[in-house]
Amino acid sequence: MPILYLPIFVQDLRDRRHGVSFQPGQSKEWGMYLLTAYRYYLSEEVRGLLRVDYRENKGFAYGLDLEKFAGDYGNAHMQYYFIKESLHGRGEVQPFFKDPERYKLEYRHKWDIDKATQFITEIHDFSDENFLRDYFYRQFEIDPAPRSYLLLSHNYPNATLSLLLQKRFNQFFTETEKIPELKLETGKFKLTDFSPFYYQNSTSITGFTSRTKYTDADEDTVRADTFNQLSYPLNVAFFNIEPLAGFRSSYYSKDKNGDQNLFRGIFSSGGSISTKFFKTFEDVHRNTYGLEIDKLRHIITPSLNYSYVHEPTLPSERLTAFDSIDSQARSNSMALSLENTLQTKRKDETVDFLRFIASTPYDFMKNKGYGKILKLDLEMKPNSWLEYDSDAEFDRQRPAFR
Repeated sequence: MPILYLPIFVQDLRDRRHGVSFQPGQSKEWGMYLLTAYRYYLSEEVRGLLRVDYRENKGFAYGLDLEKFAGDYGNAHMQYYFIKESLHGRGEVQPFFKDPERYKLEYRHKWDIDKATQFITEIHDFSDENFLRDYFYRQFEIDPAPRSYLLLSHNYPNATLSLLLQKRFNQFFTETEKIPELKLETGKFKLTDFSPFYYQNSTSITGFTSRTKYTDADEDTVRADTFNQLSYPLNVAFFNIEPLAGFRSSYYSKDKNGDQNLFRGIFSSGGSISTKFFKTFEDVHRNTYGLEIDKLRHIITPSLNYSYVHEPTLPSERLTAFDSIDSQARSNSMALSLENTLQTKRKDETVDFLRFIASTPYDFMKNKGYGKILKLDLEMKPNSWLEYDSDAEFDRQRPAFR
């Protein structure tokens, strides 16, 4: 029989983060504020955060983070945050259409059922469309309108079969629902041991519903789509050449005008040509300033890619653009790119330490010349725990970066 309860404090020595954290500050919107969090450990598998925040112009807020690790049914993460806004201190008037009780409830779950089967789900429920922007701005910058979905996938030796259910949880977001989407995708594989041709396929059946925010207006259709592509890679001197041809066939239960049972065909072709130059530096070794380098190999890969898409048998203007397949139209373009890669060894594995790609496209139909748009893609992995990615476009006509 218990006769006395005493509080205890538990700190996992493997976790360098402090058990209690305080973040004071001042901002124009919040006024003076203090954000506090207590990290709790219920067991080796269950832990999380308790949050109590105060904002001078908003009032008190409360939150709970709960994480479940390495269970029989995978890892789960739930986050709840609630505030009843007072909006005092600046003479603000509460709009009549705005509820002062604002919140977010998010749940993520990842379960590796076996080595080939995976289950992933995300649920995002918000009180209003501006909640993330007002209280979790870093998360808002990454994804201002996160989508709720359930995904079950199974990997075969050369294919992936997946089932996706994507449902709108927040009426104030414009979103395309997929209830459901069944998809089978194959990797590129050789048709036979005696054939030089490679084959690739993507087949899906999707029930689309496009919902507009703040209304019940929607557009829907059922689409069955299959894309088949043949390629013929070959080596000529020191060049790698790969011509290819593909055909996409799609069925739509209806179009924008309500016409039913429509079929669409799109022929495409293209190819690529590339080569590689490399040099190895055996005497380069660094393990200081956060760098993990054991030898270096510099690889330069110039390439030219060409793509042609024939006019679809059913114009894109008649279809609701649920995704890029529906909006696909006639095109004729090519792109010149130069890739620089630095590779190193880490734990007997080859790692791309740095990868930088500069490319410029040319659209024959729009008559846009080379050099007007320069695309830049930079990826860096200076060590095993840090990664840096950057994407940019430079417009020489303006001139300006995007």
